[in-house]
Order: sequence, then C-alpha cells, then structure tokens
Amino acid sequence: KVNIAVAAPIAEQIVEMLVDEGQSVQAGQAMARFKEDVVRAAAASARADVATQRMQVSIAVAESTRADALLREGAIAPRDRDNAVLGLNAARARLALADAQAASAEDRLETATLRAPAAGVVSRRYLQAGDRADFGKPVFDLVDSRVLQLTASVPVEHIAELPVRRAVTLVVSQLDSTHVTGRISRVNPSADAATRQVRIYVDIPNGSGRLVGGMYVSGRVVTAEAANAVAVPRSA
Repeated sequence: KVNIAVAAPIAEQIVEMLVDEGQSVQAGQAMARFKEDVVRAAAASARADVATQRMQVSIAVAESTRADALLREGAIAPRDRDNAVLGLNAARARLALADAQAASAEDRLETATLRAPAAGVVSRRYLQAGDRADFGKPVFDLVDSRVLQLTASVPVEHIAELPVRRAVTLVVSQLDSTHVTGRISRVNPSADAATRQVRIYVDIPNGSGRLVGGMYVSGRVVTAEAANAVAVPRSA
C-alpha cells in the first residue's frame, strides 16, 4: 500500500474536521478547514491594492498621452514627457507587484481548506477541531490500498525462476482462503547474508478493498508446465 502524510499547509487553528478514520476520500476532497479570518482579510486587502494600482496606471496612461500631445505642440520639454513615461512604467510595475501579492494571498486563502492530495482511505487523524496545527506537521495519514504489495523471501537458488511480471497465486486465510493473483514487481538485487534468501515484492490489485495491510498470505508460483504428461500420485 502507499502511505501518504497530509500535512498542515498553514499554522492555524482547525475549525472543522470533515473526514474521519476509515473514510474513503477522493483527490481534491476537502478534509479540514482552518481558521481563515487573517488570511481572508489579507486577500481582501490585496485585491483592494490591485484596484488602486489599476487606477494609478489609468492616470499615468492619461498623463503620458497628454505629455505626448504637449510635446508635439512644443508646450513642454522632452524631459517632461520622459518623466511622464517613467511614471507610467513605474505604475505598471506597481500593478504587477500588486497582482503577484494578490495571487499569493488568494493561494494562502485556498490553503485554509486542507484537501486530499490523492485518493485513499484515512488511516489516522492526528488532530481534532479546535486544535492548532503547526505548519508542515501531519494532520492525516492516507492509505492508497488499490494495489497492495506483498513482501516475501525465497531461497537464492530459485531467483532465476522468478522474473518480474511472473504471476503469483495467493491464498488469504483471514478471508476464508480467498484466492487472489498478483505479479512480481521487484526483486531485491542482493541476498541476505545470514539466510541466503532474496526478497521479492508482489503487487496485488485490490479494487474491491477486501484486502487490508498487514494480512498474512501464502503464495505459489508456477515455474514450469507440462502438457499430456504421465503422472502418478505422490503417495505411490
């Protein structure tokens, strides 16, 4: 399974928890809401500053246009027209800065709602409504159990018979000996020095959600098949 830590994007008090342990969530789903008075006020102030700077740009455009006309008539010196152009450029720069600050403030306001970074199941909730979260500290743990992974050890002499993508049949005793099929996804490149065994990793589709992490299973791999073979019972 894939474990995902969902951390607090801001340092603020949590006002509402929207999901609980064991609940499935989709990517982008709201999981918690933080107190947003301060960031909402900052966003409103940033939007107001953008409006003010746009007005200043409009005034500077008018002054620059008027300076061009007066220069053509010989009523002002070129230096005065240049000053008007510089004023316009400065006003546009202030507007660009205000736009960037407003976008940043809107992003901070958006982070007041904590959203799931991916689909999964809430496996742990660290805080409650009313608690203050520290920036970067975990609020939830998510588990994506759509594909589980089995870790097993096999004798080193059998590694050549277990290539990546080979099918593995597994029996889950906790689910009335349910049979599931997985495939080898990785093989450890080195053997354990003490046991002379190599770890293999088997991916198991779990779209139904019946399997959970921590279950014990037994597995079997078919390494060769023979058709129309003569066979006798082992007891014979």
